[in-house]
Amino acid sequence: MLGDGGGLWLRVRTSGTKVFIIRTKIDPKPGKRARIITLKPAWPQLTLLEARRKALDPSTTEPRQAVTVAGLCNEFYDRLIAPNYRRPHHVRGYLDKITERLGHRRLDELTRAELAGFLKDYAKRGKVAANRTLSIARQAFGYGVECGYLDQNPADGLSRRVAGGEEKTRDRRLTDNEIRALWQIPAPHGPLLRFLLLTGARIGEAQQATIDSIEGEGNQWRIPAEHSKNGRVHIITLSPQAKAELAALPASRKRLFGLTTTTGVQAALRRWCEKRGIVPRFTPHDLRRTAATRMNELGIAPHVVEKALNHTMQGVMAVYNRAEYFEERKAALAAWGAEVDRILSST
Repeated sequence: MLGDGGGLWLRVRTSGTKVFIIRTKIDPKPGKRARIITLKPAWPQLTLLEARRKALDPSTTEPRQAVTVAGLCNEFYDRLIAPNYRRPHHVRGYLDKITERLGHRRLDELTRAELAGFLKDYAKRGKVAANRTLSIARQAFGYGVECGYLDQNPADGLSRRVAGGEEKTRDRRLTDNEIRALWQIPAPHGPLLRFLLLTGARIGEAQQATIDSIEGEGNQWRIPAEHSKNGRVHIITLSPQAKAELAALPASRKRLFGLTTTTGVQAALRRWCEKRGIVPRFTPHDLRRTAATRMNELGIAPHVVEKALNHTMQGVMAVYNRAEYFEERKAALAAWGAEVDRILSST
């Protein structure tokens, strides 16, 4: 037999058939017999990745009182997050951080102090991320209480003071010098970052853009509802400057900006800012804020800017105003593109 850890083994039978098995102890006391579960179907129909997921599934592998944090997180994700969230991978990332540190722990043994210690350590890497992780943990452990895996939620009583603390609203906008510097960033990240500044789009929307999403003889970019944050189709008329960024991309790939992850782009931009002494550094989302601010400074009506950014209208506007302001949005992005050209040509 070949062991994979966590009680998962690959057994090779005398017939040559290979099956995954899980060996667990119903009672962890020495001398107690192991519980052996044969997973179906046999290998290779059941992949190693699938077998690992089954090994963490509390409903099929362990007694209820021995459910682990990893098992709970996977069940919570599979039953509640994956079927209902438009971007479930965002939640999956936070759950993975929890299981990376606490996944081996049995739920009935996990303490509030352990969870608090994890959050305090994680906050050193990112305060906002630590706050989001606390929120997801509270939901996941709350689900565990409802299922009977826990009597109490270990996240109850924990607040942002333990995690990332109070969050400050960012007010970072790029200066003219920083916009000029942005045009010096090479591929693979430079074209994407410049496209974000010129269109005001979200990085997640742009990274999912495909050749097929560019319509109207290359003049429009259609963001489908499943890629849009508010779940609505959004059409952006591309300025000449935005079209130039697309024209410089390799024509062979289906996804316009490749498969670079959002975190990969953010990390690369952080290193680029640090290398050039740009303090405070800026993020991909700051490019969107810069575009919005600069368009308002050009005298473009605020409601047109809001529509250009595909924001959901608020208050009375949301109830009564259903206009899309397509021509106004087109003119706004064209004016912003021309302003970027002016900035790049000035000293």
